[in-house]
Amino acid sequence: MSKIIVDQLNATEAFKVPTFTEAQRDALTNVQEGFLIHNSTAEQMEIYYSGDWRNPGNKTAAGGGTLTATGGAINTAGAYKVHTFSTDGIFNVASGTAEIEYLVIAGGGGGGGWGGGGGAGGYRCSVLGEQSGGNTPAENKIQVSPGQYSVKVGSGGSRGTTGYTGGGAGGNSEISGPGISITSKGGAGGGWWQANVPAVGGSGGGGSGSGNGGPGTPGQGNDGGPGQGSQSGPYLGHGGGGGAGQIGGTGSGVIGGNGGDGLNSLITGQALTRAGGGGGHSPGLGNSGTSSGGSGGGGGGGNYYNAQQADNGQDGTGGGGGGNYGDSARLCGEGGAGVVIIRYPA
Repeated sequence: MSKIIVDQLNATEAFKVPTFTEAQRDALTNVQEGFLIHNSTAEQMEIYYSGDWRNPGNKTAAGGGTLTATGGAINTAGAYKVHTFSTDGIFNVASGTAEIEYLVIAGGGGGGGWGGGGGAGGYRCSVLGEQSGGNTPAENKIQVSPGQYSVKVGSGGSRGTTGYTGGGAGGNSEISGPGISITSKGGAGGGWWQANVPAVGGSGGGGSGSGNGGPGTPGQGNDGGPGQGSQSGPYLGHGGGGGAGQIGGTGSGVIGGNGGDGLNSLITGQALTRAGGGGGHSPGLGNSGTSSGGSGGGGGGGNYYNAQQADNGQDGTGGGGGGNYGDSARLCGEGGAGVVIIRYPA
């Protein structure tokens, strides 16, 4: 890029700044503080200021003014106001119109009895440069105006309670209101003895024995991993639940597959990974090893012969619970509750 360095510019005629559509503007790289452009979509001049494109006349974020809003736990992170909902609530816009970015994560599935790890809750994200589940691009921002928007946060799925019951599915998480409907699907529970495959989830549950893992929802998560194989299938390692960023692991020998990893987001100003899958059950004859939950709140799997408990998925991440045998000495893991986060220019 060429540079002209002057102490003072005195223009005797109009001079032209670069013109971009909003999509072209958002695709620019190496943007620095003070860059000036013409946004042909919004038909306005914009300057890059404090981490966002803003109208230089009022320094509000480009694409819509400022909001006065309540709901959830509110804090300011850099140039953004952030609303975090860990339980159901109302995002109430009292005044203003602006584009919001969101992260909507459903509850994770519970671990299956004598089976696979629970799948992570569905993961939908609209933060520029980040990803939604299943390694898909971030969704578009949405515009809000005065009114009430209902926020629902999905609970974690129940654990399998015997060797013959699968994990429960996590609850859906949602933002809904005037002209808006965003739903993340709850993570699928882990599969159970043997070869019983759970229904579709945000991310799929891990398979039991010779069973395949369950399917994830496109744009929200990944498939669960399969069990080890068909020979005495239930006595081999069971599959890990899918995570938002990775397919669940395959059982290996008498060790369950690890849960799939989640995805990282900076929506709160802090880099956090969420929506990891639960680890699969390890029958463990002659081996006390256990599977790991996926990064982002996935619970590790348990062990049958060595009576190791499975871990619950972490609340606030939509992590899947770990698979296990399922009796009181070898509990399966419960799924972790989801979260809904909304941010907009402060």
